[in-house]
Amino acid sequence: MAKFSVYLKNHGHGSLVTIGDILQPIAAGLAEAGHSIQYENHFLYNRPIINLLVEYFVDTAFVDDLIEKKRALGSDFALGVLVTEDVGDPLVMDNPSFPGRLANLRRVLEVADFVWSLVPAEVYAGIVSDPARLAFLRLGYVHALAEKRRTGGQDIDVLVYGQPVPRRDAIMAEISRRGWIVRSTFGVMPDYIRLDMLRRSKMILDIRRADWIRFNSPSRIVAGLHAGVAVASELFETGGLAYLFDFARTAPYDQLADAVDRLLKEDAVGFGIEAQRRFRLQAPMRAFLKEPLSVADLPA
Repeated sequence: MAKFSVYLKNHGHGSLVTIGDILQPIAAGLAEAGHSIQYENHFLYNRPIINLLVEYFVDTAFVDDLIEKKRALGSDFALGVLVTEDVGDPLVMDNPSFPGRLANLRRVLEVADFVWSLVPAEVYAGIVSDPARLAFLRLGYVHALAEKRRTGGQDIDVLVYGQPVPRRDAIMAEISRRGWIVRSTFGVMPDYIRLDMLRRSKMILDIRRADWIRFNSPSRIVAGLHAGVAVASELFETGGLAYLFDFARTAPYDQLADAVDRLLKEDAVGFGIEAQRRFRLQAPMRAFLKEPLSVADLPA
């Protein structure tokens, strides 16, 4: 079985906190499939270790060195890239605060041995020249991450997962106006605080930060499902990520407050426990890893 080293030095401290929801189910799923995985903030390794880098290539000098290393060592330096963002989102890839991010990503993907995408793979089909190196990586259920839902002690009715932005604030205000206790993770939150808030919540609410966002947030929904917490999610066309809507209470943006209100008046805690059970049976992470491991020439 393979040994993965997730290299994270290209990320700032705030980003290292926020990507935990993404990396934990992947790492736990790989371990469940018999592979080993470590996190690395300094060293890149030669084979047999496989280096997995999470996209955020704003440092051109780092990208230059990475490409030179790959070209010098060839197959002796195994390089995979995990891409998490929609390249069509202007606030991500065309943001003046991150000059060169998209151009550097294109350069890295040219030399990567494989690419795993958390958004539907067709988003990267025009960037990754060889489709045999590209796979859509769905996040699924991993036994090691699941928690048994406690039956009481939920003093938060609705937890809004992510940064407070006007589009989310409006829904939070309406739910609060109806008498429910609403809190936010405010985006950057250490795990011990985030997990405490999840355990104290009857429901988490996932809302797009802007109308143009094309895909939902699989990491947020999966975090709630592993915690046995009911998930309410904004319903919109989201391609291959729509499988997650099967485990959530969904509604269009203008009906979200009503959907949340109804679920809380019914049995949000029971809904979350049942959704976790179905998630375990219908969406095992180990099955979702088969295609990504195949494009990396590894057994599932």
